[in-house]
Amino acid sequence: MIRSASIACTVLLAGVCAAQTSELVLTSYASTDAFVVRNGQVIRQFARTSQNDGPAFCVNTSIKMFGQFANAIGREYDVNGNLLAGQYPNGGFVDCYDGATNGALNWTISHNDFSNNFAVLVGDSNWGNMQVAFVPTRRSSGITYDATDNTLWVANNVGGCDNVQHYTLTGTLLGEFPVGLQSGGGYGIALDPADQTLWLPGAFGTFSQLHQYSKAGALLQIVTVPGITSNTLGAEFIGGPSVNSFCTSGTTTHGCLPAISGSGTASATAASGFTILVQGVEGQKSGIVFYGVNNAGFIPLPWGPSSSFLCVKPPTQRTLPQSSGGTVNLCDGSLSIDWNAFRAANPGALGAPFSAGQHIYAQGWFRDPPSPKNTMLSDALDFTLAP
Repeated sequence: MIRSASIACTVLLAGVCAAQTSELVLTSYASTDAFVVRNGQVIRQFARTSQNDGPAFCVNTSIKMFGQFANAIGREYDVNGNLLAGQYPNGGFVDCYDGATNGALNWTISHNDFSNNFAVLVGDSNWGNMQVAFVPTRRSSGITYDATDNTLWVANNVGGCDNVQHYTLTGTLLGEFPVGLQSGGGYGIALDPADQTLWLPGAFGTFSQLHQYSKAGALLQIVTVPGITSNTLGAEFIGGPSVNSFCTSGTTTHGCLPAISGSGTASATAASGFTILVQGVEGQKSGIVFYGVNNAGFIPLPWGPSSSFLCVKPPTQRTLPQSSGGTVNLCDGSLSIDWNAFRAANPGALGAPFSAGQHIYAQGWFRDPPSPKNTMLSDALDFTLAP
């Protein structure tokens, strides 16, 4: 349960309030304010260049805002709210309140554009070449991208939000469920990459609220966020598919504590761009990075009499052997691999064919004589694949 007295959380399922660990960006309709919210609190706030700078936006490595209506110019900000050089004009659409991206394409909805029947719009990653993608069966406002199946979630909204719809990128309706923001809200919708839940901000009578839903349509909780005192438009989470470390690293003969991390975007199709790095390895030792594709119910196993644990459920796939470099008897060695490049070069590797939303689990192994097993393991990495 969230215990802070400043967070009003109405629990509606499972008896607990799940913490919102990903950072959610919201924009104010009544001012130039933009808010970054985590776990029911505004953790950062910044001013946009104008009320019409957005509020449609997408978040990848930066926040790219699309002009709200024709001739309005959206601007680009880093995730801390610092103004960057990017400028994204709206060439002729009306009231674009929310946005989404898969890194290559951006989407928004022209909520009040009678000329195109309130269509979903699509353009490139810089809001260029905007055109109609499809027209939802109901008038809508909020939109977010789902990397697990390459689809879109849309919040139906006319003065309030009573329904959420799930579409293919070409406009085939896959499903829908009712929501309870009829008193106002749903001018944005966001998919949390950490737990795959949908979040809708309130408006008017519910302006400070965030409503969390499962993809099956279950209302999980309602969180009231202090500091948001007007309607919000647009909602997107910072960060794409999640990358998280877990399990326990062993301590080596010379006191090294190896730590694994991932940088870039893990992808089911990209030929490069996601580096797994194991630092703090004994210098001048041979080692590998290995991975598995199913950790369901797996309890880490002690790695022989050593202090480390096997954290990735077999079967596992080894990547290429390498030297840790560094200095003998010191902890300045490392192991690294571009996992995307390995996957692309090995189409028959464990887990193929890969798909967006798939979880991969990786760990580092290296030699460490005279430890009891003569080898040692790092902690482990859990990462989710983008398209």
